Amino acid sequence: MKINAINKDSTYYFIITFFERITFFLFYLILARLLSVEKYGIVITIFAFVNIVSPFLELGLPFLIQREIARNINIQDIFNSSLTIKIMVLPLYLLLPLIYFNSRLTSDLILLLMIAIIPYFINFNLFFQSIYYGMSNFGHVLKASISSRLVFFVLLVLLYLLNSGLHYFLLLLIVILFIQLAILMTNLKNLLRSFHFTWNPLVLNRTIKNSFPIGIGLIFITISDRVDILILEKLIDLNSVAFYAVAYTIFRNLQIISTTLLIPEYTKISAQYTINKRIAAEKFQYYYKYILIVSFLLIFFFYFLSNPLLVLLFGIKYSESSIYLQLLTLAIPGVFLNHLTGIICNSTLNSKIPAYSTGLGTLINLIVN
Repeated sequence: MKINAINKDSTYYFIITFFERITFFLFYLILARLLSVEKYGIVITIFAFVNIVSPFLELGLPFLIQREIARNINIQDIFNSSLTIKIMVLPLYLLLPLIYFNSRLTSDLILLLMIAIIPYFINFNLFFQSIYYGMSNFGHVLKASISSRLVFFVLLVLLYLLNSGLHYFLLLLIVILFIQLAILMTNLKNLLRSFHFTWNPLVLNRTIKNSFPIGIGLIFITISDRVDILILEKLIDLNSVAFYAVAYTIFRNLQIISTTLLIPEYTKISAQYTINKRIAAEKFQYYYKYILIVSFLLIFFFYFLSNPLLVLLFGIKYSESSIYLQLLTLAIPGVFLNHLTGIICNSTLNSKIPAYSTGLGTLINLIVN
């Protein structure tokens, strides 16, 4: 398989992911430049906690519904129970940060609630995007992403020029996510018209039982990704949180390279495995080689240019972040290959394997920290 053989779905997914990543990259970039290092550390710590809690509440539902659509299974019952669960967990998104921080970092309850609602909307959008991905309809997701993000970019620049406060930036992000959600819903009228709340414990339990093995891997990955922030805040200080977060922002956006290639394949491999009970190995050999080459090129690049890049983007006050970025990039090959094996296992109904492996990795990470 040649690089130019990457199909239209991959191209669409790349653009979608690019707009998603550039949205949050610019959002965090502007906050880092406008806020003090300590204040930025507070914001990042709150986001880290909510993002750790988030996959426990999401339970892998987006991935379940994408897989079931790809397998040509009627998803109305799964949709009803999944959406019921997602609505039911909203109070937990709002309450858990209030309980955990308990005015320790900030007494600004509005700030805590605004940050808490953002991951909720992000995951709500992901749920509806996954329905389209399961149908291999990447075009409408692209439309929703571009339409909402273009509005976001214009208003973000305006708020920056007006030197607006933190709450205005958070409100802008919430509004844009809501606009994206509204656009995503427009082509799913039949599903939405047939939606009804499902309170039957047996139905809800069955949905969770089917989705949780897929979602548990994401739980471990998210904990492993974000727990460093909470540990730094507890053991060192908020400035260290800010320095690490700036480096991690760059590192996380590099993951677009592997996800762009692999997420569109998830739908196709799930469908192929359902029909043939096997998958072709040739394409994964191509991805394996491609991932390794790109990984080592990125490590080489950031070893020499991390400091000038960070100073240019975030300002001289974040020059200390360069050492964090150099160390983080060493993990790129493992992260990319982990994405590859996760796609293979989840597509072939072996979701327990990545769950066990990521769980072990998370345990090691916690012990080392």
